[in-house]
Amino acid sequence: MEFRGRPRVVSPFTSDFGKIEADLKKLDGYGSTALYDAILAALDQMETARNHRRAILLISDGINTYGKARLEDTIMELKRHGIELFTIGVETPVDESTPEDVIMRMVFDKLTRSAGGEVFIIDDSRNLRRICTTIADQMHSQYSLGYYPPKTVEGGWREIKVETRTRGYRVVASKTGYFASQTPAQN
Repeated sequence: MEFRGRPRVVSPFTSDFGKIEADLKKLDGYGSTALYDAILAALDQMETARNHRRAILLISDGINTYGKARLEDTIMELKRHGIELFTIGVETPVDESTPEDVIMRMVFDKLTRSAGGEVFIIDDSRNLRRICTTIADQMHSQYSLGYYPPKTVEGGWREIKVETRTRGYRVVASKTGYFASQTPAQN
């Protein structure tokens, strides 16, 4: 998808990486950015995905300059859908961080923490392939954990935290919680 004034699907779901790469090369990063609208539109697109494993890869400067959606609403929808979000932030290649770079890092951190993804920052497009390989490796080496939570009548947000007791190991890109399914009240 591209998301200048509004999100637009450039290429539907495909496993043809050559087509994806060609479509990416046609995009430019100029103009307004409807970042939050694009994430919400991508979540809607995910409803038609065939694969069980789903994730959104967002490449942007992280500055929302246009659109109707707000950051808080976007975070809530990412939590509600339970789809991972990986972000690649494109920084200005200068020695010092600009105010825009600081905002980008903060926004991407909030978005990825809510979705269980990870933030990557680049200032050279030649690093894109390496970062995409890292993301693919992470997605292929993840495990799913399950447990039986106590029954609840309301379907609210439940925070979770996954830790390891083994020294030298850490849990990365884990979700911070989920929305409990509503169960019917027992009479």
